Amino acid sequence: MTRPMFGVLYLVCLLGGMGSTLLMVYYFFSMLGGAKPESKKFTSLLGPIGLFVPQLWNSEANTARKRTLLFATLLAACIGGLTLIANLSPP
Repeated sequence: MTRPMFGVLYLVCLLGGMGSTLLMVYYFFSMLGGAKPESKKFTSLLGPIGLFVPQLWNSEANTARKRTLLFATLLAACIGGLTLIANLSPP
C-alpha cells in the first residue's frame, strides 16, 4: 500500500476511535441513570463489572449498557488498527 493510503486509514481509525469514545461515554452516563431502585446500592460497589450484569438495570438502561459495550469494542478495534497501521507504514 502507498503512504497516502496509510494516512487515510490512520485518519479513519483515529476519527472512529474519537467518535466511539464520545458515544461510549454518552451511553455510559445514560446507563447509570437507569438502575433499578432495589439494586442502586450495588451499582457503586460493582464498578466496571456492572457492565456485564444486566439484572441491575431497567430496559432503557440495559439498551444503553449494550451500546456502551458495543462502542467500547469499536474503540478497542480502532486502537488495534492504529497500532497495526503504525507498525506497517513505511518510514
